[in-house]
Amino acid sequence: MKSLYNILQKLFTFKISLFSQIINLKNNNTNSKPKINKEFINEIILKYNEFQLKKENIDTLILGSSHGAAGFISNQYSANSFNLASASQDLYYSYHLLKYCKNELKNLKNIYLFFSVFSFGFDLQKTIEKQRCAFFKYLFNIPYKYDADIELEVYYKQIKKYYKNFKKYISSNGYIEQQIFFPSDYPINERAKTHLRENQRENDQMDYLRKIIETCKQDNINLKIIIPPLRNDFYNLLPDENILFAKLYQQDNLPEIFSFWKNEIFKDSDFGDFDHLNYSGARKLTSLIKDKVGLNE
Repeated sequence: MKSLYNILQKLFTFKISLFSQIINLKNNNTNSKPKINKEFINEIILKYNEFQLKKENIDTLILGSSHGAAGFISNQYSANSFNLASASQDLYYSYHLLKYCKNELKNLKNIYLFFSVFSFGFDLQKTIEKQRCAFFKYLFNIPYKYDADIELEVYYKQIKKYYKNFKKYISSNGYIEQQIFFPSDYPINERAKTHLRENQRENDQMDYLRKIIETCKQDNINLKIIIPPLRNDFYNLLPDENILFAKLYQQDNLPEIFSFWKNEIFKDSDFGDFDHLNYSGARKLTSLIKDKVGLNE
């Protein structure tokens, strides 16, 4: 009888141990499973949903990274402009968004491409924010630049499920006032080092700029390149504009460039951090661009 008791006790202990291992494995898998960043996807979905609602009238499109997303107020510029710039949008994605939009927008006449210090070498799919690539694939049918990995496939499946239940819309022609900036104690030297690293990196991003230029030329779309301003303390850590943007200015068939590099109109109070404009700064930049194209006259 005692022997049977011992056997049952061991069997019970084994089952408890096995059950515990299964639970732990499940929890570990859950904890380690990549999860979409809702701040990332909400930005892109909000823009996408409004774009689909207003595409019949859009004639001016803003592309580029967060400098364009935070720095250009579409409604202030014109009723038919749309800000499709987004955080960490590299030139590969700007080019493919242009390809997508020129087929969707029957009235497209103008492209304003924000071009920053880091644009030369920044490659989204090679960064910690690569999940944005899955958003672009699902919403705009843009293929991955490189082969998809397991992590991207997980993001893609989550996005499909998340989007089905997304009900929010905006009515600002794609401009979303930036609320989150780098904290004041973030090392400015590190930010400058990152920008310079991407500025000096050798890759094919400039090929996509050339493709943007050629596509706009072929489709008779007026392309402007916009170099955004930076905060004064950030300028002090970077080389001069003619050095930083040499590879840009050396391109053939360059469109008109609106450079706001070291523009004295912008004060430190116009920035939310080292290189992103806040709302007051965005109002200034949008007005200056309107001046350059003659819309304020």
